[in-house]
Amino acid sequence: MNPGPEPREAIRDAIKNALARGTGLDRDLLLEARFQFILFCAGLTVFVLVRRTRVHITSPEDCAAEYWRDILRLRRVPLTGVVARELWLLNPWGTWQYFRILDDRVIEIRADGTPMVTERAAFTKVPAPAPVVVPDSLPDSAPAPVLDPSPAPMPEPEPDSGTDSVLASEPALIPDPVPARTSLPKLSPVGSAPSSDEGE
Repeated sequence: MNPGPEPREAIRDAIKNALARGTGLDRDLLLEARFQFILFCAGLTVFVLVRRTRVHITSPEDCAAEYWRDILRLRRVPLTGVVARELWLLNPWGTWQYFRILDDRVIEIRADGTPMVTERAAFTKVPAPAPVVVPDSLPDSAPAPVLDPSPAPMPEPEPDSGTDSVLASEPALIPDPVPARTSLPKLSPVGSAPSSDEGE
């Protein structure tokens, strides 16, 4: 029996039903993306794009700059908890490099899919640290603020009648408090000569 023409209306209805369950990736998008293969692992489906490279990619930033079109193509695949997108690069020396493409960054991974120990990520925006302001001088009337690094002293235990000799023979476990600083030295700009009173 001849199946007849493709049921286009039924396919459109089926896609609507499917999108109610989750994000869809239709056949045309898969063909356009030109993935080399789809890897089915335990609990993870990986869409893989393979490319040759003439140089060793030294960082995810280099990968993102060199292969940005492929990264955009991979990002058309919906990223979920059970879907991953990877770019596999083969250099002329026969060495493979693997990069996982996330929505906001690119990370380098090992052949088994685990991230590198020192993960370097491209496209990650890290907030700049707040600047530290050190005053040139403090007024003589106000003491300099001091942070005491020593822990708060613990009260000594009450000696029992049978433990007086034992406690007397053991060394004290509480450190001496650090003396508080009453003033800070005046800071000079980098490269300037030190003040004359430092050598005295």
